[in-house]
Amino acid sequence: MPSLNQLTISLLLPALVFCVIYTFVAYLMNRDFNESLLKWLIAAALGIAYIIGYIGLEGKLTLKPIESRHWIFYLTVVTVGTSVLWHKYKVFGLILEVLLSILVPRILLISYYEYSWSIFEGLMWWMGLAIITFLFLRIVQQSFKTLPQNATIPFVYLGISGGTALILALSGSMLLALHSSVLVALFTALWILTIVLPRILKSDASHNLTVLLIGITPVLSILLVSIWLNGYFYAEVPSVSVLLLVIAPLFAVVTKKKSQLIQIGLIAVSVCIAIGVAVLRSGIF
Repeated sequence: MPSLNQLTISLLLPALVFCVIYTFVAYLMNRDFNESLLKWLIAAALGIAYIIGYIGLEGKLTLKPIESRHWIFYLTVVTVGTSVLWHKYKVFGLILEVLLSILVPRILLISYYEYSWSIFEGLMWWMGLAIITFLFLRIVQQSFKTLPQNATIPFVYLGISGGTALILALSGSMLLALHSSVLVALFTALWILTIVLPRILKSDASHNLTVLLIGITPVLSILLVSIWLNGYFYAEVPSVSVLLLVIAPLFAVVTKKKSQLIQIGLIAVSVCIAIGVAVLRSGIF
C-alpha cells in the first residue's frame, strides 16, 4: 500500500496541477485562442494530472510494463498526444477511436491472449471488447454534448469515477481503486472550478469553457476503459458492475430531452446498483 506521502502526491498534487492548467485555459479564453488548441490543453491537463498521480502510486515509471496497469501510462501519453487532432478533424478522430478500440484490449489483456485463451476464444474476446470500447468512446462524447453545460458534467463523472473506486476496493484491488481515486480527485477539482470560475470571470467565457470540456473525452474514456478492464480481468470486479458502469453515461444520451434531474438520477441509479452488486459479491454481509 502507498504511504501517506505517496497518497498526498497521488491525489492532491494532480488536482492542484489540473486546477492551474484549467484556470490558465480560462485565462486564454478571453484572448481568442484557437478552440482546438484549448480543447487539447484541457485534455492534456487531465492526462498530465493523472500521470502525476500514477507515478505517485506506482513509485516509479516501469519503462517495460510488467503488469497490465503499467500500460495505462503509455495509453494516456498516446491519447493526450493524438487528441490535439481528435476534435479538429472528425475523420482523424474516428480513425483514432477505431485504432484505440482495437489496441487497448489487446495490450491490456496480453497475458490472456498468450496463456489463457485459444486463438478462437481470443479473437471473440478481442472483437467483443473492441466493439464495446468503441461504443463507449462514442457514448462519452455524446454525454458531454447532451448533459447541461455547467457543473453537471464533472459531477456525473465524479460519481462514475467514485463508484469505480469503491467497487474496485470492494473487489480486493486497493491499488486500482487508488488509480480511480486520482480521477475522483480531478473531477472534484473540476466540479469546484466550474462553479467558482464563472463568478470570477463574469463573462461568456465561463460558459464557453464548459463547452470545451468535450476535449477531455478521449483521455477520460481510455482511462476508464483501462481501469475497468484491469478490474474485471485481474481483480474480482463483478461483470454486472462493470456493465452498469459502462452504460451509465448512456442514460444522459437517451434522456437528452428530459430534465437534468432525470439524467443525473438514472446515472446515479446505475452506479449505485453496480456498487450494490459489488457489496453483495464482496462477502461483507
